[in-house]
Amino acid sequence: MTSEERKGYRMLLTMFEVSKTTTRRSDRECFNQVVRFLADYARVHPMPKEDRPVADRLISLAQPLLEAWYDEPYDYLGQLFSERKCAIDEMGQVITPPWVVSFINDSAIGKVEKMEEEDEKRWKLVLDPCTGTGRFLLDLAWRHRDKKLALFGVELDLDLYRACLVNMRLYAWEMPYFILQADALVVDLEPGSPNWRFANRWSPPDWQTEMVTPGGETYADWGRKRDPGGQPEEVEIGQQVPPAVMTGTEDLPLFRGLEGEQR
Repeated sequence: MTSEERKGYRMLLTMFEVSKTTTRRSDRECFNQVVRFLADYARVHPMPKEDRPVADRLISLAQPLLEAWYDEPYDYLGQLFSERKCAIDEMGQVITPPWVVSFINDSAIGKVEKMEEEDEKRWKLVLDPCTGTGRFLLDLAWRHRDKKLALFGVELDLDLYRACLVNMRLYAWEMPYFILQADALVVDLEPGSPNWRFANRWSPPDWQTEMVTPGGETYADWGRKRDPGGQPEEVEIGQQVPPAVMTGTEDLPLFRGLEGEQR
């Protein structure tokens, strides 16, 4: 069965068309409106008042849609984003095909299973540095719920980041997850990084001024060290922190007490 034939996708597409005919906005704006509606319905974040006229027409579809989604889990938001060509070409936004996602995840899980043989009580941390709508993390939540995994994701595009928050709230509630809106090539993503305190926020702070690089300074501070011609000064930004071993609660203060909370 193709994604277009799935009941969950057909219902989401109906929601999208309701937004489109009601507001006459662009496809990307209508996608975002549907995401905001689902965020409100799933108690992720309340919708703005200007969305209420459309929400009144969508509310009767919400529960049947979620029932269809739970009957056949799939990244429907990612599919809608892709099918309606909401991507920004300059950002190289491409939603990874499901079979590729499953192959890569299964390869990674093989390594996790070897780690579990050594210490099955430790949390295994999974990071997707370009998470989009969360497709890699969702696949783990669906097919590997028996693993002791903590899911981490980073997405630069605010619209995709918010869609990911909705997906994770609906599908990954059995696993701890932390989604960050930032540039994964710039900010510090080590397990003990202070940046993770900004995770899962609907309106995250400006990563360029609030989050730190591996060198311990913000990207904005680093930029101010550049000369007017745009060439970086010959200064050391900061000593790189050696990678932490991503295997246990002692590596991440965020996880202290997590085992008790999950019971």
